[in-house]
Amino acid sequence: MNPNPLVHVVDDDASMLSALLLLLKESGYQARGYGSTGEILLEPLPDRPGCLLLDVHLPGPVSTSSPPCSAAARRCPSSS
Repeated sequence: MNPNPLVHVVDDDASMLSALLLLLKESGYQARGYGSTGEILLEPLPDRPGCLLLDVHLPGPVSTSSPPCSAAARRCPSSS
């Protein structure tokens, strides 16, 4: 398991996504960007700790109880 955390950023605004990724990387974080919640679900999750930075203004259902977010949460190992 890679001990370095990875920040997953989901934003449909390409310029905002690029700016956030640049800010995170320049702040010393490893980050990966996605243009939609569907994109992140197509990627295999890396075996490492991480977090999800999600644009709350994405079109469609994007609450943490929505199917894409719930599926992503189920794919992550529980920290308890």
